[in-house]
Amino acid sequence: MTDTPADDDFLRRLAAALDDDLDDVPHHLLAFAHRAGEWMVVDDVLATMDTAPVGAMRALDDEQRSTTFAAPPYTITVSLRAGTLVGELSPPPHPGVAVETLQAVTEVDVDERGRFRLPAVESPFRLRVRTDDVRITTPWVIG
Repeated sequence: MTDTPADDDFLRRLAAALDDDLDDVPHHLLAFAHRAGEWMVVDDVLATMDTAPVGAMRALDDEQRSTTFAAPPYTITVSLRAGTLVGELSPPPHPGVAVETLQAVTEVDVDERGRFRLPAVESPFRLRVRTDDVRITTPWVIG
């Protein structure tokens, strides 16, 4: 096979692009990428997001965002406003929910109606819920 001038030009431009100094990937994005691969245990059920594209939350107004996850027969509805996460698990009751960020996992109490609240949650986050018969994990959410 013979190289053509167009091939030579393409290879020169490709080499120049690869030789350019590229900015390092920000640390928080690398951490997120590593954590995203830690999906869950094989026995977990991945909840699906009902109201928005995966990883996003629907804006209810300028400051509040909300989404609903489903892992039939369970639903998890969450709202994020000024960094405070408010949620409801249905059907109640559930012993608790874990809110996982890139930095920590925080156990949150759930009341008799399935409601929970966590001030100052950082984005991205995901939820882990253990019921009597299953453990549910949501996708990572960027609030």
